[in-house]
Amino acid sequence: MTDTDARTSTRLVPAAAVGGPALLLLYGLLRLVDGLDGDRGDGWAWNVGHTFFLVGILLFGALVVGLRRLLLAVAPRQRVLTEAAAVLGLVGVAAWTWTCCPSQPR
Repeated sequence: MTDTDARTSTRLVPAAAVGGPALLLLYGLLRLVDGLDGDRGDGWAWNVGHTFFLVGILLFGALVVGLRRLLLAVAPRQRVLTEAAAVLGLVGVAAWTWTCCPSQPR
């Protein structure tokens, strides 16, 4: 790992660790706003909220990648565990994106 990778990870991890949950919170608040009229469905709050949700989940993927880089730098003996955790985290992000963002309308 180069110093550049470590510096990038150092900036990426806090941003993703705060940004991901913040966007999920905004998603939840927009879902509440969307339901104020008694109907949840297509509309600006639904569209913006689900966009926040998607970006929040993708930020968790970025967090996994950043933590992987940091862990490999500080604990090289735990490489197998670090790689397994990173793969599982990214598979989870990919699975959520695949199931919740269909290419065809329902």
